[in-house]
Amino acid sequence: MRTRGAIAIVLAVAAVAGLALVRSLHVRADGASTLRRAYESAQRASYTGTVTTAVFYMGREFRTQSAVLHRGGEERIKYLSAPVAGVLVVARRGETRTYQPGARQVIVSRAPGGRSDGAALDLLLANYAASLAGSGRVAGRSADIVAVTPRRRGNPSKKLWIDRGTGVILRSEDRSASGELRSRTEFTAIRCGASAPSAAFEPTADIGPAWTTKERDRELTQAELQKAVGLRVVPPQYLPPGYVPDGMNVYSCACGCGHEAAHLRYTDGLNSISVFETPAHPACGSAACSVHCPTTGRCQVRDARQARVATASSGTRSIVVVADLPEEEIARVAKSIQ
Repeated sequence: MRTRGAIAIVLAVAAVAGLALVRSLHVRADGASTLRRAYESAQRASYTGTVTTAVFYMGREFRTQSAVLHRGGEERIKYLSAPVAGVLVVARRGETRTYQPGARQVIVSRAPGGRSDGAALDLLLANYAASLAGSGRVAGRSADIVAVTPRRRGNPSKKLWIDRGTGVILRSEDRSASGELRSRTEFTAIRCGASAPSAAFEPTADIGPAWTTKERDRELTQAELQKAVGLRVVPPQYLPPGYVPDGMNVYSCACGCGHEAAHLRYTDGLNSISVFETPAHPACGSAACSVHCPTTGRCQVRDARQARVATASSGTRSIVVVADLPEEEIARVAKSIQ
């Protein structure tokens, strides 16, 4: 996953994840009323606009532009810049469909259903504080700035620019646990109140026998996951304070090599920990593959982008832990899997 195309797909995912995360923010105390308006606006507002997303990695900035259509809880994002120009992402009813014209493929993923909105909110509030942090202008509109900061050191933070008139999130910035700017999503133009037809969220043009549909990230029980990967899945015995289980699924390597791993996810409401467990044997020799399993049996993630990685092995199992946390915490999570 070292190609520019792969980086662009990361940008696309970051844009969708950033917009989706905003919908989960609904907090009390400082900044409570501003964030409440933003949360409620995401569920009822209609708008169209152009968004620029930037991801900062290894001293470089990677940008993508997209056209956004939003209607209540439904959203459509069409990417305008190469090399992902034409890719279309539609999120509605707990399902996200990514249309990739180049591969003539539709990728379907579903949001985890194990935690209610109220429980997710409680988790966020337990681990992060929200406060008003000034004001500014984005896309010609006045905005209040809200900072979401960790109650425990070693976790990332987020800053939001919220439209004073509508409550729409106009800009968001994500910073790593060390304070470095990781990504920024910003409207460069927006028209609030613009309605969108239902057909815009049900793209069917050119979808036919030549297209394929692939389901990704389907949630599984532990028993189902063990059967799928042929491995006894062992959850970590240690998690940093504030983190809880967020689901599990089969991870299939994006290079198409067939490498599969059990993927266990944990969250504190904003940050996440990914634990990958796989049989300790070589699975892919491709230089383009993001996961390398040498004959020693210790799988490696070649490029984890904006997170740290720890590896370990236990018997016939290789373990990879990826998170934006201090190295000693990630290593402790990895070593706790026996």
